[in-house]
Amino acid sequence: MRARLKKFSDFSETLLPHELEYLLSVEQFEDDERRAILERIYHNCVPGNTPITFDTEIDKRKYSHLKNWIEDRLNKIDADVQLRRLIDWEEKIATDSILPDEEENLLRFLKRYEHPFYFFRKLYDLCLKYRHFLLIRMRMTDYEYVRSFVEDYREDYDRSVATDEKIHSATGDIVNQYLRKGGDSFQWEPWLEKVFYDETLDMETRHLAFIRLSFIGLNYRRFDSLLKKFEYLDEKFRKGENYSRRILLNYYANRLILHGMMKDYRRAESFGFLSVRAKNHDFLYYTNNLASVLLRRGKAEEALKVLQKARKDMQTSPGFFNKLAYISFYMKALCGTGQARKAEVYANTYLKAYPTEILQQNSLLFFTAYLESQMLQMAYRRVLRSVRKYRLIPLDERYRSKPSYQPWIWWYYLIAGYQEGLQREDQLVETICKDLKSIQSEEGSSEVDKYMDKLKPHIEELYYRIKNHLGKK
Repeated sequence: MRARLKKFSDFSETLLPHELEYLLSVEQFEDDERRAILERIYHNCVPGNTPITFDTEIDKRKYSHLKNWIEDRLNKIDADVQLRRLIDWEEKIATDSILPDEEENLLRFLKRYEHPFYFFRKLYDLCLKYRHFLLIRMRMTDYEYVRSFVEDYREDYDRSVATDEKIHSATGDIVNQYLRKGGDSFQWEPWLEKVFYDETLDMETRHLAFIRLSFIGLNYRRFDSLLKKFEYLDEKFRKGENYSRRILLNYYANRLILHGMMKDYRRAESFGFLSVRAKNHDFLYYTNNLASVLLRRGKAEEALKVLQKARKDMQTSPGFFNKLAYISFYMKALCGTGQARKAEVYANTYLKAYPTEILQQNSLLFFTAYLESQMLQMAYRRVLRSVRKYRLIPLDERYRSKPSYQPWIWWYYLIAGYQEGLQREDQLVETICKDLKSIQSEEGSSEVDKYMDKLKPHIEELYYRIKNHLGKK
């Protein structure tokens, strides 16, 4: 079956649950077999469902026709497809190269227009240029129609532009707080919520507001409030509204982040796998986030497979931040699958090639994985040498105020010193217990148990002493 229907099977594996829910809501097939195939695609695309093979007894042409129908229906509602069409029209108008049938399609589009269009401002800008094109050619009937469109929607356009500018002003406060450079952003939430829920505004502007609201929700850990906004979008996607493949993949990726911060790692993993089902510009970033969740769930082998699929994307990535995150998670996955020596060699390759970039970027994650690879080999002298060579204690201290901080570099340094006879046992136990109690108060006892499980191989002789110490009131 796989060989006979390989092309269709490969295609069906790229489809997303919200896409299928929309398609099932609009299909009007008189053919029960086509509907059954569509329902089977939906079943297979939902995370957690056991895939069901396609029926090879059904005429192969029906699979081909269904594939074409799916692509056509999704293209018709895809905001990015519509944007590319607008850009193409605009370029051809600017260069006096638009063909008569293309103009006919543009004018038909305007006559059937329903406000608000996702990329309304781009459409309006196009019409501003199209007026000139028509008037100078004395095509008065078409000109009057386009002129009327411009006048009818002028206030909507001006409001959208002004809202966009105000969102940009809010972004400075929001991003600075997210990067922990001080300031406050909560005062922007009521206005941004008003923008996001305003269905008379174009969705491009509303989506910009949603992204800022996501930052605020994560900054202030207002997870329930943020989840309601995701559920609002969820319902829109099911209806085929405000849709593009790019936007939907980003939605899944952001839900991974939200559920990860809520410590609902099972749901985070499900959304993460959806976010990497199709490749786009952010595929490497989405892969890194999914790998992080899988590693948190103890699924190192699965994380390794996911990362290996993105290896070429890492190698060609223009940004070093995502590249370094990939390298770090790849090391962690190797360590988690009993390949600590391979992880260290892998890291050394990049340390030799990009020493400055690593120290300037997300180096805490990288060096945590690097020291872990050495600790698992019981190479304690190499750990101490690495800490001193790369000045990792000052680096660790700079990150301590961040909510995502984990004291592994500090602990690995102390444990390596203890194993080499440079650190007193009582001092080591006291320091680790103090850190674990702080983690317990912030994250709960279940998280402390995970830290203890990871510590155990390195300090087995002290494990129960630390555990008993933590049990004291």
